[in-house]
Amino acid sequence: MEYADFDKLLSLDGAKSIDRAIAILWLAKRRHSLDGMTTREVVSIIEGECGHPSQNCSRLHERLGADRRTAKFGHGGWRLRPDAQRQLDERYGRLLKTVVKKSVAPDGSLIPRDIFVEAGRGYLTKVVDQVNGCYDDGHYDGCAVMGRRLMETLLIEAYVQAGRALFVKDSQGSFLTLEGLIGKVISDSHLPLSRDTKRLLPEIKRLGDQSAHNPRFNARRVEIDALKHGLRVAAEELLNLCNYGAVTKGITP
Repeated sequence: MEYADFDKLLSLDGAKSIDRAIAILWLAKRRHSLDGMTTREVVSIIEGECGHPSQNCSRLHERLGADRRTAKFGHGGWRLRPDAQRQLDERYGRLLKTVVKKSVAPDGSLIPRDIFVEAGRGYLTKVVDQVNGCYDDGHYDGCAVMGRRLMETLLIEAYVQAGRALFVKDSQGSFLTLEGLIGKVISDSHLPLSRDTKRLLPEIKRLGDQSAHNPRFNARRVEIDALKHGLRVAAEELLNLCNYGAVTKGITP
């Protein structure tokens, strides 16, 4: 369960910011194994993910410092004291078992699903569904990793469909990794990708790599949102270059 869903279940209409902040610190520990958060991170969740009005960060910081349920965490951060965490376990724990039904837009929240369905490649549609599903459910590491996988698959498919598979294989006959594929794409004059897509592919790879391999890193929604437009454009451009019948032919064999 993510912060926005949890906030809806709390029924804290008219509550003070400190109550929401304490609830967020509890969920961060219980659901995401985060020992603490800065006041700015808490405010970002209250405003950005839960959709509440602008918060007074300085005032909330003072209130968190004065609240007996909190203790300092790192530089400018806060955590819940063990006794407060236990008390809120009894109060909020049952909410984690509540399922919040979501209405998912048919065209996809990050990547348009319909164009992949029209292309007739079910395995690609399943990857797109996972990218969109991870984003919708707040699994941002999963979203970053699946977004990276989609780019890698589409790049390979583009060359295979153009009859140029050997161009993206190594000396052993295996397809290059995403890093190698991006190196080929950037210098390939026969692959008419936009300048923005060529620029954003390394950024998509970098975030996916961090989510997949860095044990101390967890992607956040703001990082996915920063690449949202680029991911959507790159996916559609590459799909068109795959030339699956209904899409536009774009690569010179």
